[in-house]
Amino acid sequence: MDDRSATIKSEVRNTLSEWRGEHEIERIRSHYASSLPSYTVFEQATGGCLDTISAALNGFHHLCGTEDVETTLGQFKAEVFEYLTSSPCLGSARDWQEWSAIFTQGEIDYYKAGMPCTNYAALGAKEGASGSKGGDLFLLQTETIEALKPKTFRLEMVPSALETNHGYEVMYVIESLSKSYNVDAR
Repeated sequence: MDDRSATIKSEVRNTLSEWRGEHEIERIRSHYASSLPSYTVFEQATGGCLDTISAALNGFHHLCGTEDVETTLGQFKAEVFEYLTSSPCLGSARDWQEWSAIFTQGEIDYYKAGMPCTNYAALGAKEGASGSKGGDLFLLQTETIEALKPKTFRLEMVPSALETNHGYEVMYVIESLSKSYNVDAR
């Protein structure tokens, strides 16, 4: 390894160590334990909880989240989310009609979703909503948003979704939500 590579490696190691020290799990949990007024967030498909941590560091309070608890990995993700936020994981996003009644209109300030992207990924079969790995959830979230009426939302999907099924599903989501919201798709 040359000197430049060693220097870069050392700088990255030090930066990551610094970040870890600043963002310890107990610090994140203390943000969620605060009783100070805050914006509320509802997070669909909590995943690795990076957005959960970001929300805490930016003063948001999670009302709850969802994750596919039918799998061992999903159960683990749900447990991590509940541990960090002290908020419940409601289970699958597909069951939104069962749990949506717990919210009052206007209660959710920010809705965030990063639905599974396997069926849209460039290295996958690009089956979109007809795929067997959660692709349908990308479309289903429009119904959830319309029912919950959050003040604002952010949806994530891989860039290759624009190529999957000629981009139809992305356009469906944009057009469906544009009826009630000003949508900025990037």
